[in-house]
Amino acid sequence: MCGKNKGVVALVSKAVENDGGSKPLVLHCIIHQQSLCGKCLDMSEVLKPVISVVNFIRFTGLNHRQFREFIEEIGENDLPYHTAVRWLSCGKVLKHFFELRAEIEIFLNEKQRPFADLENSEWMWKLAFYVDLTNHMNELNLRLQGENQLLPDLYTNIKSFRQKIILFQSQLRKKCFTHFKTCEIFSHTTETEFPVNFAIETLSALKINFDTRFSDFDVIANEIKLFQNPFDSDIETLAPEVQMEIIDLQCSDMIKNKYQNSSLLEFYKSSTGTI
Repeated sequence: MCGKNKGVVALVSKAVENDGGSKPLVLHCIIHQQSLCGKCLDMSEVLKPVISVVNFIRFTGLNHRQFREFIEEIGENDLPYHTAVRWLSCGKVLKHFFELRAEIEIFLNEKQRPFADLENSEWMWKLAFYVDLTNHMNELNLRLQGENQLLPDLYTNIKSFRQKIILFQSQLRKKCFTHFKTCEIFSHTTETEFPVNFAIETLSALKINFDTRFSDFDVIANEIKLFQNPFDSDIETLAPEVQMEIIDLQCSDMIKNKYQNSSLLEFYKSSTGTI
């Protein structure tokens, strides 16, 4: 797909340039980039013991209705018998593990396999934090996978999430759990302080990763804005080669009416050859 000389991107770019067109804009897949950002989260301290317990339940606890439903919901393929799992699948596993923590502790004690981390409030805080954070990441991923989305839609979701990270940092510094509901729940069951530094450092690393991986989108932010709304662009800030065409477009009531009464995708599909 992306081979330097024979990949689809290289061949398309060459064909366009040979035909006298401008070199196509090439960007990495946004969903893949977002997934890689998630992988910067080092959840091993929480994830490894959780996976160990869940795999133990697979073998010994399926006669318990709640555990059977737990395993069925996370699916056979969502949790391999090792720690190299996709981070998106982890969110679902961590969420159910937290919700069933009391039942899991009783079950493990009955099996003579106590799990000390469930009594460790510092570890439980990290579990609760990762439950909420992976939930936010999963929501972003679902938004990015929505149907009929164009680059401006995807970029808007990424920009929005980056701003949300800043909000999360500000609120968690004050131990405000408005958008971290699992942390809110756990805060009522422990006297141990929320690990502010851990949360802020984790979010900072995530923010840096997002900023780095999507820097190429930031570079063309004005072009994306122009594509999203060509009628709201300052002509003098545009590249000289498009200024005249954009003036023609902005002065066309027919094209403007079409833009206002259709989705962006339909607007460009129906405007082929006219803009």
